[in-house]
Amino acid sequence: RRRSSSSRLFRLSNLPIQLQIGLKSITKSLKSSILIIALTSITSSILVFSVVILNSFISIKETSPSWGYDASHVVVTVFNKETFSKKRFEDFLLEDERIKDYAWLDQFTGVLPNDNNSPLNISVNVIEGSFDAVGYETMFGRNPVSKNEIAIGINVARSLNKNIGDIVEVYIEGKQHFLIITGIYQSIANMSNSARISADVIKVYNATYSASEISMMNLLDVTSAPQIVEDLNAHFNSSISAVTQQVLLDAVFKEVVAVLVIPLSIVGFLFIIVTCIIIFSVSRINVRKESSTYGIYKSIGMTSPNIRWSITSGILILSIFGAIGGFITGIKLIPLALHSIILEYGLLELPLVINWPMSIGISLVSVMAACFGGWVSTKVIAKTSPRILIVE
Repeated sequence: RRRSSSSRLFRLSNLPIQLQIGLKSITKSLKSSILIIALTSITSSILVFSVVILNSFISIKETSPSWGYDASHVVVTVFNKETFSKKRFEDFLLEDERIKDYAWLDQFTGVLPNDNNSPLNISVNVIEGSFDAVGYETMFGRNPVSKNEIAIGINVARSLNKNIGDIVEVYIEGKQHFLIITGIYQSIANMSNSARISADVIKVYNATYSASEISMMNLLDVTSAPQIVEDLNAHFNSSISAVTQQVLLDAVFKEVVAVLVIPLSIVGFLFIIVTCIIIFSVSRINVRKESSTYGIYKSIGMTSPNIRWSITSGILILSIFGAIGGFITGIKLIPLALHSIILEYGLLELPLVINWPMSIGISLVSVMAACFGGWVSTKVIAKTSPRILIVE
């Protein structure tokens, strides 16, 4: 045992003296060490999660189908049907070689009986074209394509306790339909209290029906979207409003930043301050307890900066462990913990886009805050003589 102990001591003695002192300060005050790890871990997890959420919404154009939106390049809204001619509009689209394909979308209110509970009033998206072509996705199953099919939002499926292959009864414009569920999707719009059907469903009772509220277009070259928007608004300025899909998504992004990202950032900033203050207090107490030891170090030739760096190195090691734990928590555990909350907003899974360099960088902010608090707390060592430190 003596030989084994001597071997361990020999390996420890090979480390720089400053690091030896830092490791000793860690092992000597276990409760303080745990507190430092916990504080830096919490701060790091909040900061990382905020950055991940922010980056996910910045990248919403690439992941819009996962949020329940379409992925078309240009969206046209008809605001004056009296002056709008669908045939003239479609002729214009067919003549434009920049346009790959398009689809029409109308929105109806659907009523779904719900056994002994109140009926569900949901938004029903009716497409004339293909849901898949304009980028609408499903989490399970597929989008509807025929007159007896429907895809429903995740919260509608939960409320009705329905799954793929089940029959759902829905009333649209007072007309009863029995439709087979072919897909279940998530959508932050309407909190997944919505459904998708093809225009053929409406044509069962209204043979002359033709969707004409919103047109979604895919282009051969996405960079031509601004010019196409300008051309459409110029030709049909009295009846339509054309915008790029990016403009619509930016509006959503600004709202989310105001509602979610800014509060998270404020909380993260407050945790940085709290972490710095608490670690300063804890480290200051430990310095007072070990003042005689540090006085001896100064009396045998160690400089004040060397001692201060030694103490700060211990805090650095602890905070790095905390930052690693917080990094994992912010990316993996917090989204899981928020599962029930995001489900209420119509999302089964958060479509996260992780910027690894940015996430790693922000996690190190908690390390810097901890080290700063620890370094400032040791200022008393530089101001006090070795004799007074030993006496204290």
